[in-house]
Amino acid sequence: QSLLSRSRHQKPSTSWTISDTWLNQQNSEYVGSLAIYDSCLRRPVHNSGSRHAGCIVVGTSAKIDSDSYGRVVQLKSVAGQAHMLVPQRSIHIRNSRIGSGALHVTDTGYILALSTRQREQKRRRTLTTMEAFHNTTGKLAGTWSLPRDVDWLSLAGGNGYLLFLGLRQDPWGFEIWRFPLPSQLQR
Repeated sequence: QSLLSRSRHQKPSTSWTISDTWLNQQNSEYVGSLAIYDSCLRRPVHNSGSRHAGCIVVGTSAKIDSDSYGRVVQLKSVAGQAHMLVPQRSIHIRNSRIGSGALHVTDTGYILALSTRQREQKRRRTLTTMEAFHNTTGKLAGTWSLPRDVDWLSLAGGNGYLLFLGLRQDPWGFEIWRFPLPSQLQR
């Protein structure tokens, strides 16, 4: 059965359009990562009056000369256009792009983002941290370093665990690591 087909008893799928007018066109900024706070989407209407305010989070990437930057942005729907998403607020701006799969929203509502720092000499990944932001305040809740011998590519999770996909260089191969959700993020 097709992923896009549905039975008589299922609700129809929903699709949204992300406005691109807020992206910095001069720096070729684009949306490269997406995360959804699922239980937030099931709530009727938020205090802001916008359905789904803050439930959908995107990560952007842009380039200025030889440097890159990225943003973590919470989206909201436009009044009168429920399926058009625009920025609600920018949670975080960093000096590195936000790659595909680098965002996740926990069951408890924390926004997680992978951040990889590169050594200038060799331009190899050397240090990846996971940053956690509070969904309602946008404040940084904590950072955690990941093991250095793997190039971390993406994260996902649920039921109290986080899964990380990484690429080990020697011996070369993809790995999936499972970590318990940090206790600070379980409430």
